[in-house]
Amino acid sequence: MKILQLSIANWGGQSGILSDSVIVKSNTRGVSANTSGDGNPGLYLVNLTVADHAGTGIQFRKSAVAGIADLSNSIAVDNGKNADLRDGVSGSNNLLSGSASFVNAEGGNYALSPSSVAINAGTNAPPGGLGPSDITGNTRISESTVDIGAFEFQSDVTFTDGFESP
Repeated sequence: MKILQLSIANWGGQSGILSDSVIVKSNTRGVSANTSGDGNPGLYLVNLTVADHAGTGIQFRKSAVAGIADLSNSIAVDNGKNADLRDGVSGSNNLLSGSASFVNAEGGNYALSPSSVAINAGTNAPPGGLGPSDITGNTRISESTVDIGAFEFQSDVTFTDGFESP
């Protein structure tokens, strides 16, 4: 899935979640998210990979007096500005600076390489919850802790006899 720009707003007493998505490569902003209105709107951005935007990767604001605006387990790197999280936005276990160590971002592969600091670095119980699978359909938690970003790292299978043939 390749989205060039995404704007999401949540109004009133409703809740919404955007999860397990890759939003990359635009000459503008990656994600612009906002909660507003009366009631207790909840907007949860979980396990996103947002990279290679000329502008801000993730801009998230909470305009509503009450409610929740939360960014968790997400990557925003290699953008003009990685993240602009306004007052009232909460979050945890995000990678918003440095390198995510993608397999081949220039070639469009934003999966995590074996050396990525995002592997096993998320929280298994983020506000809004986890999806059952990552963006490619793999089990969302492949070891004991969820990975940060849209992709769950898949390590090579090692057979108990040490050989990789049946």
